[in-house]
Amino acid sequence: MEITHQKRRYTNRVITLLTDFGYRDGFVGSMKGVILGINPGAQIVDISHEVQPQNIDEAGFILFSTYNHFPEGTIHVAVVDPGVGSPRKIIAVKTRNYIFLSPDNGLLKYIFFREKNCRVFEVTNRIFFLNRVSSTFHGRDIFAPVSAHLSLGTNINEIGKKTRNFIKPEIEKPSVEENRISGAIIHIDHFGNLITNISTNELRNFKRKNNTIINAGNIRIDGIKRSYSSVEENKPVALFSSSNLLEISINQGNAHKNLKLEVGDKIELTFE
Repeated sequence: MEITHQKRRYTNRVITLLTDFGYRDGFVGSMKGVILGINPGAQIVDISHEVQPQNIDEAGFILFSTYNHFPEGTIHVAVVDPGVGSPRKIIAVKTRNYIFLSPDNGLLKYIFFREKNCRVFEVTNRIFFLNRVSSTFHGRDIFAPVSAHLSLGTNINEIGKKTRNFIKPEIEKPSVEENRISGAIIHIDHFGNLITNISTNELRNFKRKNNTIINAGNIRIDGIKRSYSSVEENKPVALFSSSNLLEISINQGNAHKNLKLEVGDKIELTFE
């Protein structure tokens, strides 16, 4: 069965790309070429192609922090895929406002955490793939053409069957006690800022406390500030990021390099 678009209007629907492919090689360009060959009107937006190779958690956080700033109907394609060529599935997830295409490897865990009533489909209908599918580049041969067909109005039910058998890792949540919140670093951004899993929600019951002390490794920080410049240059500072998550930074410096902290390290807030 062949797909023809002779009577189909090309659309300018947004397709985003998030990968660990980098820009040195032609991987990203190949994906874009396939998409535009099927839907020349597609608007392709690069979220990032500088995810650390095979770092599924990093990709998941970047997607989580950006996806809902796009117009309704956007198709988000996330390809960080250490299991390419293996029996791992490819899934399409339909939420209220978006469609996500991803390997079934836990990359979408934050999406499942935030979005309610997700419908998940296993991508299996080969008529929406390229004619020849390599075992090493599903981004070009499967993800790109499937996203392009979806952008043209192909119903998500046509690309595969609905499934309840998919990977949905648990999100590590901070623990909240009477005078303490314990969390962890979940992401390190380009500037070396340490993003934690402690959100403004966890602090709601502590607004009347006089002082907040943040312990990160061997570093103690007094108080949560509003901006980086609230402290002197090269001094550590705690503040809430644009994603409403507690962030440990150094004013005009790199907290990751200077504080020697990594993803998974614990962060503790105590209230006096």
